[in-house]
Amino acid sequence: MLSKSDELLLIAKQLISLNFEQQKIHELTGIAPTKFALYKGTQYDNTRKNGFSWMKRPSTGYMGDRILRLYETMFGICPKKDNIDDPAKLLKLFKAYLAIYPNDDISTNRIYHFLKALQARSLTTFESCSSCKKKYFVYQEHQKSCCICRYSKKLQSSASKSNDKVING
Repeated sequence: MLSKSDELLLIAKQLISLNFEQQKIHELTGIAPTKFALYKGTQYDNTRKNGFSWMKRPSTGYMGDRILRLYETMFGICPKKDNIDDPAKLLKLFKAYLAIYPNDDISTNRIYHFLKALQARSLTTFESCSSCKKKYFVYQEHQKSCCICRYSKKLQSSASKSNDKVING
């Protein structure tokens, strides 16, 4: 059985390998950044640091809907009402997300900042999408449907237009 400090160190090591922000790892685990050098074989990459632009577009915002729904499925509570500063939860959520949606361009940083934005109420959640009836989020303006449904409709519309060009073309 691992001690709590050894468990946190193991989680920090895994988060480092996933390019999670070094400062955030320190905040979540309390482990000094000087210890991180032991686990990173390459230069630490701060990709997608504090990025919110992906949440605004249905073509990538659907990942937020997936994160929200998966979090509630896994932990039984809305992230807005939960302690999201648990690094083990972040790691479990990321691994589960990738297992279910391996082709999505998701990262631990995106998930972390999405959950933080939910807690800060920078994002609004709604209980029922007008199309699929599932819980969803919006970034600023109110939408009646989730990003998943809006993006699906956009793809269907694009496919329909390209079929029309082939048929009429």
